[in-house]
Amino acid sequence: DLLVLGIPAFPSQLAQGSAWTTVVAGPENVFGNPAMLERGIAAGGGVWMLGTHCASASAGFSLFPGTVEGIGLRYVGRTGLEGTDDQGNPTGEFSFSAGSACFALAVDLPGGIRGGVSASLAWERIGEDSGSGFAVAAGLAASPLRRLDMGLSITNVGQAPEWQGIHKDMPTELALGGRLEVSEAVGLSTAGILGFATADRFGAALDVSLSDLLLTAGYQLAPDHPDAGGAHAGLSYDFHYGSETYSVRIGTQQKHELDWPVLAGLSVGF
Repeated sequence: DLLVLGIPAFPSQLAQGSAWTTVVAGPENVFGNPAMLERGIAAGGGVWMLGTHCASASAGFSLFPGTVEGIGLRYVGRTGLEGTDDQGNPTGEFSFSAGSACFALAVDLPGGIRGGVSASLAWERIGEDSGSGFAVAAGLAASPLRRLDMGLSITNVGQAPEWQGIHKDMPTELALGGRLEVSEAVGLSTAGILGFATADRFGAALDVSLSDLLLTAGYQLAPDHPDAGGAHAGLSYDFHYGSETYSVRIGTQQKHELDWPVLAGLSVGF
């Protein structure tokens, strides 16, 4: 079903909850809102739900004035699953994996607006069976006020792999959000996500900056699917070397009351 496409790829995205596709800017946005793509490199990984592990890497670079290009890879998988036949008899262990390779482009537009598009080739493998699909995304980003950043994106439009002649629904989502810089040390993010085959979600997050330390905490609601909502939080530490900024990050998000996926990673902005 290519649900891997709907999973936050990096800890900074996981920590923002519903706002991850609209207000998180950086090289991480090869996955997310491509209009928010910035120069740099990022890598992260950790534990997702149901014992799966994930890893992601991305890079953003500027080849032409007013543009940022990006590439990225991501993976989600699990080994050691117990297989059974139709009668429930054990058939041995098997594994599951899914991944995608993505290219993204952000372009400066008139009026201080940025636009972006991305395209991904994706694949899944369950035991000996495999399939592939594709997805595209597009977004806009703007700062209508001096301390307000806003983003609009539609993600995961495309076609999932064919399994036994059947194509499942893609996890296509339309998201709108913004971030208000309340003061030099405090920021407030809020966003809503309309899912065409996933749960609708709405949430807010508060960022508090203590020198080079950034704390994030928030909550998202999923009115029709309560298990898809919950608390989320993150911690980031920045240190500077010349013109480069290094960020060490960790993020977590509540799932199904007791399940807390955790991602950690490092990014470099330049």
